[in-house]
Amino acid sequence: MNVKLFNQRIKNIVDAAAFKEPEKVPVGFEGMYWQYGLTGATLKELNEGDYPFEDHVKRYCRYLNKIEFDYTMNIGGYEAYDAYLALGSDKYPMGRDDCTVQHNQVGYHFMTDEEYELLIAEPAYFMNEYWPKRNVPAFKEPRDKAYAMLKEAAKCVRRSADFESEVCKVGVRDYSIVPVLGMTASVPLNEMKAAGIFDQSDQPEELQYGSRFAMYMSTLDNIHDTYRGMLDTFADLSDNRETLDAAIAAINRVKFEEFKKMPPQMPEPNALPMCGCIFHISAYISLDDQMKYWFEDFRRMLLPWAEAGKKIYMKGEGSFMHVLEPFREFPKGSIIIQLDSDDPFEAKKVIGDHQVICGGFPLALLHLHDLQKCKDQVDRCFNELAPGGGYMFNMDKPLLSPSDGDIGLLRDLYGYINEKAKK
Repeated sequence: MNVKLFNQRIKNIVDAAAFKEPEKVPVGFEGMYWQYGLTGATLKELNEGDYPFEDHVKRYCRYLNKIEFDYTMNIGGYEAYDAYLALGSDKYPMGRDDCTVQHNQVGYHFMTDEEYELLIAEPAYFMNEYWPKRNVPAFKEPRDKAYAMLKEAAKCVRRSADFESEVCKVGVRDYSIVPVLGMTASVPLNEMKAAGIFDQSDQPEELQYGSRFAMYMSTLDNIHDTYRGMLDTFADLSDNRETLDAAIAAINRVKFEEFKKMPPQMPEPNALPMCGCIFHISAYISLDDQMKYWFEDFRRMLLPWAEAGKKIYMKGEGSFMHVLEPFREFPKGSIIIQLDSDDPFEAKKVIGDHQVICGGFPLALLHLHDLQKCKDQVDRCFNELAPGGGYMFNMDKPLLSPSDGDIGLLRDLYGYINEKAKK
């Protein structure tokens, strides 16, 4: 492992967040199922066929020989679609390309008004017993059959988790890539440290890859994603706020009781792994509702981490420029804001003097198959967003399917990006 390069990449991220011009602007890449376009076999074949587990990992990691980048949220993995199938659920079906796992919400039966009342009255029972039994076919089967289905699903989840961990180890050990989120990387990286694969004891504590982090998801996002769905949640925000507020309060009571059972987790001064959160429903609600339903809990939970020196990686979904201003309450450079639909050059005017802008390159440009147009956008990113620090390069969206990007174009483009990123 090139420990020197790994350490330098962490320092570049920390310098960029400190609004210093780093030795190299951190260059990111996000993909999930796109990598299967290089494996010579589909995800379905590699996961369910006669291919050894090690061969699946090796084939998936071929893309790391083609594209150089410094950091990522997740070096690779796949949703455990086969676990859902084992439980009789079609929530995450395999796409027609046998590579891309889809999130199926078409025809999904969200919570009714009557069930709303049950959630409010008995939130723990509703979330832990009633809702799984209502939605997972396996739990409607006789006990012995349900148990057998559950065991098979657990094996699938374990295989997916092991795969993600092994891919992470390859990315760090062989390519010195920095996984910014601790959710998937903290355990394998600390296992590698314990095995003596790399040592950071000569680095300042801020630059050492730590072990503690926090993940945030608002309760409104939870209701929106899991229980009510988009249309009914928006209807509740318009005409049924009293019930919505009661449900949020009920869920929060259960969360608080669960948190009290956990050992206290004190923030650490290591910048990485970063705390994480996803901007989801924030793209569709007003600033007042953002403050009430999202930001207040976010501030209560993550401000102590930011004040201790931990960085927060905020993954955007949709357009959320209208809710960025409150993040000035957090220490300067403590939040990395990965933009999605918003114009990065306008976002820099709104918040780019206080928090880190991440992104700048529209994935849609790849579909034009015009390298010069791609280079022109890269030039604009580095010319307008990078000076003075506070910028990390990335695409606005991950490459999900094998058809999302041509490997030849990406190889040439990332070669250009990495040259432009250097001082």
